[in-house]
Amino acid sequence: MEIIDWQKWKDSLTLSLSKTLPGTTAHKKMLPLNRLETTLEIENNAKQSAVMIILFPDEYQKLSLVLIERTKDGGVHSGQIALPGGKVENFDQSLLDAAIRETGEEVALSKETFEVIGQLSPLYIKVSNFLVNPFIAFCDNPPSLKKSDHEVTEIYTTDLKLLLHSKSIIPIAALDKLWQAPVYQLPNKINVWGATAMILSELEMILLDAKLL
Repeated sequence: MEIIDWQKWKDSLTLSLSKTLPGTTAHKKMLPLNRLETTLEIENNAKQSAVMIILFPDEYQKLSLVLIERTKDGGVHSGQIALPGGKVENFDQSLLDAAIRETGEEVALSKETFEVIGQLSPLYIKVSNFLVNPFIAFCDNPPSLKKSDHEVTEIYTTDLKLLLHSKSIIPIAALDKLWQAPVYQLPNKINVWGATAMILSELEMILLDAKLL
């Protein structure tokens, strides 16, 4: 088993995140092929949300990621694979506070068990009028997680390198339309697509450029 200096790895990623980010260039790689608009003007009344990319080394020292399957609540993102997080509320002190709060509510991850090491580019989702702000957190050990039965159907932890190498383009039925969508696939053939895939695409580009993946 390869021994990785995770502190050095975190420092390198933190430095990469402080530089100019690929943003839209990375997002477009996972945009559905038959989606007409490739750039989206953010609406003035866009709602803010914040999500957390939770990274950690598994028992074999492989970089891993936490994903959730949302409950089927009838919303536009109902039942989709997502990153923990959600809407920024008026009582949240910052976008990061919202990401930490929502992550705690959805997967019971204690803020004492992780370190926030940076932020990715915001991503606007037109269909729900949300501007999503992704943060990156690192846990030194595999985290103890418990799903919210109200918001989360399942929690998935997966080898990030394996996930990012599992790209394909498949038909996805959503919003009364069939999309030809680039996806990342979990080992059980569950598809990660749409906004979550677009966010992970930026992370992938950053990690590859920094030779951290």
